[in-house]
Amino acid sequence: MDTRPRILYCRCAHADLAPLEANAAVLRGMAPARGRAVTVLDLCGLAARRDPMLAGFAAGGPVVIAACEERAVRWLFAAAGAPLPAEGVESINLRSAPVADIAARIAAAAGPAEAAAPQCACACSCGGAGEAAGEGEAQEWVPWFPVIDYERCTDCGQCLGFCLFDVFARDADNKVRVVNPANCKTNCPACARVCPAQAIMFPKHKDPALSGGAGRAAEPVDVKSLVGDDVRAALRKRGGGRRFALAQAGEERRTCACSSGAECASGILGALGVPAEVIDALSPEEIAAAAAKKAAAERRGACDCDCGCGGA
Repeated sequence: MDTRPRILYCRCAHADLAPLEANAAVLRGMAPARGRAVTVLDLCGLAARRDPMLAGFAAGGPVVIAACEERAVRWLFAAAGAPLPAEGVESINLRSAPVADIAARIAAAAGPAEAAAPQCACACSCGGAGEAAGEGEAQEWVPWFPVIDYERCTDCGQCLGFCLFDVFARDADNKVRVVNPANCKTNCPACARVCPAQAIMFPKHKDPALSGGAGRAAEPVDVKSLVGDDVRAALRKRGGGRRFALAQAGEERRTCACSSGAECASGILGALGVPAEVIDALSPEEIAAAAAKKAAAERRGACDCDCGCGGA
C-alpha cells in the first residue's frame, strides 16, 4: 500500500492572490508525483457543489493541500460534507508562506520521480504535474460565498437575519448553514463583518482576517449602531423588513457625494466593507424585491437574530 501523501493544488481561480513564484514552486515540486498530484481550478467551487473528489482526498490517507489559509481549507472541506481528519493533513498557504519553504515542502511530499510522464495536453497550465479538475465552473459562476467556522459559530442567527439574498438557512438541527452559496454577491463580505463570533470567512477575500487567517478582524459591526438605537422605528421608516445591509447601502451609494467611485468613508457601506461596485451592480428593483421577500418571511416567524427587533 502506498502511504506517501497525495498533493492537492488549488489554482484559486478568480482571486489569484498567491504570488506567481509560489504557484511556480508548487508546479515544479509536484511534477515527480504524477500519480498522486492533482491540480484543481478552484477549491471553493468544488466545495460549493460538494464535489466527491474532496471526500476522496479527506478519506484517502495523508494529503498535502497547497491552497489558502488552513482554517478556510478545513471548513471548505467540511462545507462539502468531507471533513478533513485531525491528522495526516498538511496545509500550505500559498499566499503567505515563503517560496523556498513552499518548494521544499512540496518536493518532500512528491519525493523522487516515479516515472517519466507525458506532458499534459490540456490547457490547464498544470505543466504535466497532475490532472486538472473543475475546469467547467469558471465560465458560469465566481465561487464567492461565506464559509462558517463551527468551532466559533454560536448559532446566534445574525447572518441569517442580516442577509437579504437567502444565502443562509437553518437545517433540521436548527443550525445555521450556507444553503445557497451562489446567491452571495461577489466581493461582498458584509455578513462576516456583523458576525459577533467572527466565525464567517470568505476564502477569496484579500484581507487574511476575513479569509480565515489566524488574526482577528476589526471588532464586529454592531447592527444597531447602523440604524440608531430605536431599531423598530428605523425599520418602519424604511418600509419594513430588516434592510440593514445592501438596501441601506444602496441608498447611501445613490446619494453619496463621492464622484470618484470609491467607497464612502462612513455609513453602512464603509462600515461593512462592501465595495462600491457591488452596490452599483444591484438595481434598486433587485434590492427592493429582496428586502420585501425578507420582510415577508420574517412576518411569518420569529426573528432569528438578537437585535431586539421582535421580527418587525
